[in-house]
Amino acid sequence: READAIQNPLIEIEILENLPQRELATYISRCKIFIFLSKKEGDNKALVEAMFVDVPAIVFDKTIGGARSRINPSTGVVSSDEQLAETIIYMLDHYKDFSPRAWALEHTGSSISTRVLNDVIKRTVIGLGEKFTENIEEKTNSPNLAYKNPTRRDRFKRDYEFILSCQRVS
Repeated sequence: READAIQNPLIEIEILENLPQRELATYISRCKIFIFLSKKEGDNKALVEAMFVDVPAIVFDKTIGGARSRINPSTGVVSSDEQLAETIIYMLDHYKDFSPRAWALEHTGSSISTRVLNDVIKRTVIGLGEKFTENIEEKTNSPNLAYKNPTRRDRFKRDYEFILSCQRVS
């Protein structure tokens, strides 16, 4: 917002908020690079969204959170504040050399997270000498948490009702 207020004719900034998921993906896919300069943030959803539309990223080298763990030779680069201008120029010249979508499809997303979590639960249950009887259900954010297969929600209706009945009302 501060940069937009400068009114520099060489800089065009359009602030878009509360976009539907599909429209957001369309805007991100038009970018050559995604720049993530947050100094402290959890695992950033926008960074992963950029990867899924094949946009490589520049991530601040001192960021605290999950963003740096997603940067590798396929997905982008890290940069210091001092090197940011040179890194942006490099990325604009080499953005086609990266393949963030291929990496993201192989290493992230709800199906991969579900499989990893399911494997941990299964190993734990079996390690305790119990019988593992059923895999967990995949959930996804699109944009809110939901079952990947929406018909599965009915199966857990009584569980949801029980959980809601346990909520404290202030």
